[in-house]
Amino acid sequence: MHRVQAFFQRLGERISAELGEGREAVYAHLERVAAEQLATFNPSAHITHEDLVDYVLGADTLCKQADLDGNFAEPPVSLYNGGDFDISALTWLDGTTSIHQHAFCGAFHVLSGSSIHCRYRFDA
Repeated sequence: MHRVQAFFQRLGERISAELGEGREAVYAHLERVAAEQLATFNPSAHITHEDLVDYVLGADTLCKQADLDGNFAEPPVSLYNGGDFDISALTWLDGTTSIHQHAFCGAFHVLSGSSIHCRYRFDA
């Protein structure tokens, strides 16, 4: 098993074990559990973008892909699919964005490059 696949398999199994069974448990606890486990596993200390490319281009098969149409990244690649949640590597070639919301819940970890995460409140 490729080390990228093994790493994200361990991470996904750990998250899944902490979430428990059922969709309700996933939705109730995913953000907290995923953020805690990403902090514990710290993917950027172990996996590089080059490792991801090597894995994806050399793999005979990949897990079920969450976004085959590439609606959210350039390209998105699912690295673990746990049924009720997935772990994906998201790559953007153009880092320019605007204020936006996501149509999903979860946690993020920057593997390479940078990301700005801000919350805004407007008083009228």
